[in-house]
Amino acid sequence: MMKFLRFSSLVLFLAAGAAARAAESASTLQPANDILEHFVDWLQWRIFPDGAHSDLIHWIACGGLFLAAILLRRVVTHIIFRGLKKLSEKTETTLDDKLYPALEQPVAAFIMVLGIFGALTVLKLSPAVDALISHGAIIAILA
Repeated sequence: MMKFLRFSSLVLFLAAGAAARAAESASTLQPANDILEHFVDWLQWRIFPDGAHSDLIHWIACGGLFLAAILLRRVVTHIIFRGLKKLSEKTETTLDDKLYPALEQPVAAFIMVLGIFGALTVLKLSPAVDALISHGAIIAILA
């Protein structure tokens, strides 16, 4: 029980430090935010060229990014990892036979965390909620 408490306190300490560093250097996420804003602008131009329904475009972009994350997760887990498993069966060592299945779920979770974070970022929410989402994404990635 003590080992678990030490480990959980270490994880919370690291997560708090990462959240503090992210709050101090919010400009590190700026390129990702710029890409998402360009995506929303492109979507606005393609669907409603007159500039109407701005809130609807943000919700459509949110849903599209979420569906893209699900699709990317499926492609990575079903196609790429299946190919890597078949390739690892041909090798003589057993390390890669154990490594690829162990990496599959964390990679899938990482893709979903990034997809959910990106989907929530395109919504026009208050700065306090955006900061909370940013901190939650950092903690989810660390976990």
